[in-house]
Amino acid sequence: MKVSIIIPCYNVEPYIERCLKSVMEQTYQGCIQCLIVDDCGVDRSMDIVERMVASYHGPIHFCILHHECNRGLSAARNTGMEAATGDYLFFLDSDDEITTDCIEKLMFPINEERYDLIVGNTHTIGDDRLGKQLNLKLNDGEVLIGEEIMDGYRRDWNMIVPNKLYRAAFIFEQGLHFKAGLLHEDELWSFQVACLAQSLRVVNQMTYIYYIRDNSITTSIDAKKRKREALRIIVAEMRNFLMDRNICLSSAYRLVQYFFWRILKPVQNNRSQFIQDYCLLRKATQFSLLYRVKAVGLHPRAQLANLYYLIPSKIAAKIIYRRNHRR
Repeated sequence: MKVSIIIPCYNVEPYIERCLKSVMEQTYQGCIQCLIVDDCGVDRSMDIVERMVASYHGPIHFCILHHECNRGLSAARNTGMEAATGDYLFFLDSDDEITTDCIEKLMFPINEERYDLIVGNTHTIGDDRLGKQLNLKLNDGEVLIGEEIMDGYRRDWNMIVPNKLYRAAFIFEQGLHFKAGLLHEDELWSFQVACLAQSLRVVNQMTYIYYIRDNSITTSIDAKKRKREALRIIVAEMRNFLMDRNICLSSAYRLVQYFFWRILKPVQNNRSQFIQDYCLLRKATQFSLLYRVKAVGLHPRAQLANLYYLIPSKIAAKIIYRRNHRR
């Protein structure tokens, strides 16, 4: 079985050698294709890549793909997928690394069955809190089927795109791709995969080393503000995905609602901003009454929440704001 490792590369000069070395040292005996996507950085990252690839003499087939201009992480991953020829896809961020037996461990279950998704465990360096969030809560060898995959998403298995094997035929048949220009694109992609995958196998062994950098996208000074703006787009895309694909999963609907209120939380003490944001979000995430009933059932508490969607947005926002500030 062939694995395609996709590595977007952009301004990672201090880290790319470590990343590529971890790929070159893989113990997997099957075929590995490594696609490095040059996203037009301004440092010497690609000089290091070209030097290392030119001097490499081993079984892994390296291929360098070039963008004409910087297009972002999502576009780079899409470019890698378009050129991938493997039975399984594996995404590796260029400032991270994988254990020497990463692909071997993750591919081992394929001897039994061709799962849509295989998830490994992650060792996080630089943020203990995030490390706990990313840590797998499932037993080694455990298998999730159908709706169980979405039910355990974000709670039992993490939302990051790397450190997972994706069955290529499943990804291409479902027409999945990354939304270009979107920050925190992992949330949307993994949500879509969780909704559609029919089988997930757990490899609860350390296979990926995830580094948190002080100047990374997720830790910069305005990261919270940018993430909130990104989540506005993501939650609308989630809603559209569920409606377009006619997917009615209670866990997926609840996750959309979770992001809805998470976006509103920073402005919960600003009445005018809360009302404005609530109205915009409700318009972007509007589900039909029939869909909401199917998704949450007829439980009285769930139906009480649905009543707000029968009230005009601005009035509902005022009622919710007043109710929250009485507590």
